[in-house]
Amino acid sequence: MDDHWVLIYKYLKGDITDLEKDVLENWLKSDAKNLQKFEEVKEVWKLTKPFDNLIYNLEEEKQKVLKVIEQSKVEPTKQELPGRQNILRSFLRVAAAILVIFVTA
Repeated sequence: MDDHWVLIYKYLKGDITDLEKDVLENWLKSDAKNLQKFEEVKEVWKLTKPFDNLIYNLEEEKQKVLKVIEQSKVEPTKQELPGRQNILRSFLRVAAAILVIFVTA
């Protein structure tokens, strides 16, 4: 019977009917190996149960990330923009410093 995996899954989820539970119990009693498989699967189920809530809505998570990125954007100030005026000011400062050095030397 290959349907035993479906029955085991339904049993572990708590969605098994009484008839299906009877079928599963008969399968478990029919062979000690069946019971061993069932116990192994049950143990893995218990260990992985805390991860059931880790299902994400990709679109929702994407929107959260985009919102954080949007909130972190800072409008650049004039000083941050390397425009012609800022370059010219820097050049004039350097030129003035060189001129002061030559005049005072």
